[in-house]
Amino acid sequence: MKKISQYENLNFATFAANQILMRMGWVFKTESVIVPAYFDTLSKSDVLRGLLPVSFRLVQSLAQFFLARRVSQSPFKQPLCTTSIFGMMLSWLVIAILAGTYRVPSSVIVVLFLAVYSLQCFFYGYYRLTGGTLQGKLIPAEKRGSFVAYGNAIGSVLSIAVACRFMYEWLGGETPRYAAVFGGAAVCYGVAAVVSFYFVESPSPPQKSQPPLRSLREGLQILRSDRDFLKFAVVAVLYFLSWPLFPHYTVFGKRVLGMDTSHFVAWIIVTNLVAALGFWVIGGIADRHGNRLVLRILLFLGACTPLTAVGLSRISFGVNLYWIIYALLGMIPVMVRFVENYTLEISTEKKHPQYLSVVSLLEACSLLASPLVGLLISKFSFEPVFLGGGVLIGIACLLTFWLVEPRFDGER
Repeated sequence: MKKISQYENLNFATFAANQILMRMGWVFKTESVIVPAYFDTLSKSDVLRGLLPVSFRLVQSLAQFFLARRVSQSPFKQPLCTTSIFGMMLSWLVIAILAGTYRVPSSVIVVLFLAVYSLQCFFYGYYRLTGGTLQGKLIPAEKRGSFVAYGNAIGSVLSIAVACRFMYEWLGGETPRYAAVFGGAAVCYGVAAVVSFYFVESPSPPQKSQPPLRSLREGLQILRSDRDFLKFAVVAVLYFLSWPLFPHYTVFGKRVLGMDTSHFVAWIIVTNLVAALGFWVIGGIADRHGNRLVLRILLFLGACTPLTAVGLSRISFGVNLYWIIYALLGMIPVMVRFVENYTLEISTEKKHPQYLSVVSLLEACSLLASPLVGLLISKFSFEPVFLGGGVLIGIACLLTFWLVEPRFDGER
């Protein structure tokens, strides 16, 4: 049996390289900019656009919940992680082909896009589960903040370089080349999958098999029996309820402030620059002061996002400052990582898959409201819906004062 401590540096470097490539792939399919902008060229429906967060979050969350059993039973997590990344690569390759198809009616492309996009969301959910479990297995808790900082900060900086090199050319013309953009995502994920072969792990202890419905019951029992986790679940649900807003910010900028695709690359650069700084700064804070404080900071910034969008729409020069929204959105991937880190730290290693899958299920349930958000925007306009989202996140921020800090209040 391998002594994992001997391979800690190799695993740390592999994790960092994998995160760098995953982050670079993300820039080509930014859910807050690229995907809704491309979808808007196919359909102007606010309700259909509201299905994007459903596909992205609901499908990936359900995948995590129902695959948690398989991940728990598997003695080795690396092959599962690699498979999930290859699945993402193939999905975006198909989407790139669809984006380059012009002789098929747009209504058909909409259906095919939503189907394949949902498939990539399934594989991404599988990756979050397997990657998070592998991280909990191989990276000590006191080093996870540094791991997140190094991998994602460097990845964000390289993403800015990639955006400057390719995205201006691909999105700057009268006809954006979305096929090339999505193809870039496929290439990055393919390389990330190859890198993941270098993880070194020892076999995990075998666990008894149980059907998915029993996993559901056990997940609900976790919420009933673990009061600290229940408090965190309430905070997480309030935050997740704001996620359906994300694809609407780009369309809000286009329709209300009159912005066009020439601004997209600048928004992507700002998002990744802030993400790089955010991962670096927040990672250090997490290692020194714990994940609870990090969640509080990130939720406060999250509450500012929809409120700032409304404020900018009310001033004459708001169009010149709309990049601030994407600076704030740059903290979303930071928040996602530290929601996972807090979940890992508040549970034991044996129960990591179960706790992660419960958080994913809560995320999925919250996103059932996504089409409703699109309907409300169509009926009442963007502003009141954005204001409601800001209030929800603000409440979640206040509730963090009720959370425990596992690192200092007693490890489990």
